Amino acid sequence: MDLIDRNDVRGIFRALDANQVVWFAPDQDLGRARSEFAPFFGIPAATNAGLRKLAKRGSIPVAISFFRVKPMHYKLVLRPWPGDPNRQSDAEFATTMNQLLEQAIRTHPSQYMWLHKRFKTRPDGEPSVYQGDET
Repeated sequence: MDLIDRNDVRGIFRALDANQVVWFAPDQDLGRARSEFAPFFGIPAATNAGLRKLAKRGSIPVAISFFRVKPMHYKLVLRPWPGDPNRQSDAEFATTMNQLLEQAIRTHPSQYMWLHKRFKTRPDGEPSVYQGDET
């Protein structure tokens, strides 16, 4: 399996066409242009729209994964997407993704990377959620 640059969309599609697994972190804030706003713990969050675009491609199975830190190893938890992602709007897809992430985080909250600014991109007119952050 080869490492594909996250900006290499053609490479991602080539890998999928070759029946390879493609993984990326769906909870990264990629800015307004590459996101759909959806609730994440009750706060609108810029949610990566890339997985939705891949799901629209057709017969690609969509799953969501979570890593758990265990003593001396990691455990990968893989869950299939509930229902048919191609029947969801972009907003419904982003909301489902955030709900799945919330469920996993709630089971092991200490293992989520709370330090990264998940809410740095705000919907138009909404202030920052970070104290002292004027951006």
